[in-house]
Amino acid sequence: MLRIIHGENRALLSVSLNSDDSLIAVSSLGPEIKILSYPYDLPELESVELPESKSENEPIESGVVSTAVSNASYETDTSVDEGDLTEAEKKPLTREQLQVYMTEPVKTESNRHQGLQEKLNQMLKQSAPCDVMDRMQQLALMVLDLKPGDLAAYHALIKTGALKGDFNLVYLAAQASAKAKLDTRVYDYQKENDVVAFMTSWREEVFNPVHHRGKSKARLRIKDCEGNENTLNIPDAALHVRLPEELLERLTRIPKIIEFRDFSGISDEEYRNRIFHETERVLSGASPYTSSRLPLQQTDQVPSLETGIMVLDLKAAKVWKDRGRSEFQLRHGEKNWQTFISDEDGMAVMRLPQGKYYLKVGAYLEKTFFLEKDAEMKLSIR
Repeated sequence: MLRIIHGENRALLSVSLNSDDSLIAVSSLGPEIKILSYPYDLPELESVELPESKSENEPIESGVVSTAVSNASYETDTSVDEGDLTEAEKKPLTREQLQVYMTEPVKTESNRHQGLQEKLNQMLKQSAPCDVMDRMQQLALMVLDLKPGDLAAYHALIKTGALKGDFNLVYLAAQASAKAKLDTRVYDYQKENDVVAFMTSWREEVFNPVHHRGKSKARLRIKDCEGNENTLNIPDAALHVRLPEELLERLTRIPKIIEFRDFSGISDEEYRNRIFHETERVLSGASPYTSSRLPLQQTDQVPSLETGIMVLDLKAAKVWKDRGRSEFQLRHGEKNWQTFISDEDGMAVMRLPQGKYYLKVGAYLEKTFFLEKDAEMKLSIR
């Protein structure tokens, strides 16, 4: 009421009356304090004497009568200017004025992921994942939709993906697991150290490019759900398409920044193209996918990119090394810098989209080169 009388479109912070209740001091979000006289001339409801009800069961119509009388009094009261109402309709409130009437929505964190994690924990306790292979993979992907840094979900993807021979998805899960954590308050299917060691073995042994260089071609022997032992090759895309550290940080921190289902059951070439496109999309600051977005189908194809091979030798580079590994950065044209880690032998063999590149090792820009289609560029930093 005071805001209407005062003509203030912002929230009132405080109101004070003087000793004889004749003046009112009001302050709003602005710096000034305004004083106005108490509005004694406001129209009031007229009291109406109603006949006493004859019985307790008869409905009381006092509210209806009072409302009718009050409406009539307002209709005949000359203190209400109908022109003001017409003018108000012509001038709708601005967004800033409307925000005065709005309440800040209370953000509550959903606990839906806890139920999914508990179900996944029970499945991982089972000794025969073949019986629940498809359901376990679906459940792991649902957990990652809400908690992309869940180590147990990546563990489940590796177990199910290996049984299916889907090593491109397994590679993505293994690399992302380096940034993930195991919530021991929920998961007790295995000791944390054992889970971490298992994931590390996939990253540093199974997908170690050093074991696949030259004439030596390492293979995997995996028993399928029928008990047959199959010898499988690691796909080229999983060995030569490296994921930048910036991508791994975001996909394990921001829910739905990528869709893991897009990388399941597809060819090596399609996997490579999707990884390149998603890396550029994420690092350019794109928003996460909405829950209504449908995953790409196995038959879908993103635009194909022409690629070449870069062979980088950092064995003699004067940079800090961790067990022989060195950090370096690449920039494709005017795009963002991407950080990578070499292998323990100081080498990095990478398949990259064709184009102009900048190479930074340590704090220095070491090389600028152009990678052509199907070409092999050898670089040595000393």
